[in-house]
Amino acid sequence: MEDGYYDKQETLDIDPERVKIFTLLKSKKKNWYVRILRGEGQRYFQKSLKTTDKGVAKERATKLYLEMWSAKERGVVFVDKKFAPLMLHFIENAGLSESREIRFRGVANRYFIPFFGSMRVNMIDSKVYREFVQWRCNYWREARESGQLAKEMEDNPRMRNMKDVPSLLSLKGERQMMRQFLIWCTDEKYLQAVPPLRVDFGRFSNGAFRADRERAKALPKKHE
Repeated sequence: MEDGYYDKQETLDIDPERVKIFTLLKSKKKNWYVRILRGEGQRYFQKSLKTTDKGVAKERATKLYLEMWSAKERGVVFVDKKFAPLMLHFIENAGLSESREIRFRGVANRYFIPFFGSMRVNMIDSKVYREFVQWRCNYWREARESGQLAKEMEDNPRMRNMKDVPSLLSLKGERQMMRQFLIWCTDEKYLQAVPPLRVDFGRFSNGAFRADRERAKALPKKHE
């Protein structure tokens, strides 16, 4: 890049030869960006830091730099991709059977991506997955009360058979699908190891969710 491309730029003390933050000369909104050299002879990693505050930008850039080099030391490929694009890449490239691919696309688009979409895969652990199950168990009750289900039934009358709370068989099947995806992530070196995704499914009943419904609604926003 030419210097004329930048408005402001500054290298970071942690590794001034490899990482710098900058703003763009022609951009009206002066968000800071980070640019990190992956290694000698390799391409640069670059992304918006989504802040106009230089101090915040430095903190976020340093965190990205440390995550990148920590991944390299563990033999894991560093990708700043969120869950959603990796899940879609998995579905398209993992060699799933036709029926399994259809099932994955349905569950991913309906449940996994709305909840995990903006999260990095290395943030998924048992605690986060239990929060997903709580949100998932509230999904259709909330859809019915908000009117979303009624709108979907106009296009697909079979939706009227949807139950407010999923069966344990459905919940366990979806956990197995998530495990299959995370195993693929480790094979592709996006993850170092597959988290256990421990869930006490006995907790998830109609009664258990009555007290937690407002919290369940807010869970996806917590992880944005």
